[in-house]
Amino acid sequence: MSLFLSKKSVADSSPADVHLLGCNVEHTGGAKVTEFFNSVIRKKGNENDLSATFRGRTLCGQVLNVPTGFTGLVLKENQRPFMEEEDRTLQATHQFDKFTYWNLEMTPSINDAVVKAMMWPEIAEAIHTSGDTNGSQESVKGQR
Repeated sequence: MSLFLSKKSVADSSPADVHLLGCNVEHTGGAKVTEFFNSVIRKKGNENDLSATFRGRTLCGQVLNVPTGFTGLVLKENQRPFMEEEDRTLQATHQFDKFTYWNLEMTPSINDAVVKAMMWPEIAEAIHTSGDTNGSQESVKGQR
């Protein structure tokens, strides 16, 4: 199976205010996020720390930036294939350069997989940048 992304849909996609919740919401389609969710978001002590409630549960969140050189996309599949082995075509509906990441009752931390994923391109670039390997090894050894 191969995945294809329509380049035209990426060019035509509009900006979006994106929220990532670590749960499955049994709904497909639009939601009145601005009216029913954004209105209850509050800043906590730190400027980056947010709190909100969703269906009576406390959420703790942070705004995360998409890594430099990357663009976040909201993708939609208009027609699912009949069989899993068939190729799939996705359409970009929206794009974003930051998103709000939410945890249930715990402030997002450096240990969360999503936070680590946003740091990975910078780490990968540092690992794979050619340069003086002897100096790199000494630097790493010095941090143990």
